[in-house]
Amino acid sequence: MSHKDQNQDDIKGIVRNAFIARNMNVDEYIDMIERECSICRSEINYVQKEKMKEYLLKTF
Repeated sequence: MSHKDQNQDDIKGIVRNAFIARNMNVDEYIDMIERECSICRSEINYVQKEKMKEYLLKTF
């Protein structure tokens, strides 16, 4: 497994575990991530949001 693939798997695991711990629906979780990003003066773009949403909907 390449380093890039391992990083993606690690990120997916973090997103999955955080989603499970929050006990929210997917849209609420994505909104919460957006709020957290804005607090840190970071930004989550549309493509990132949609990929995360697709992954969570497919996984759960």
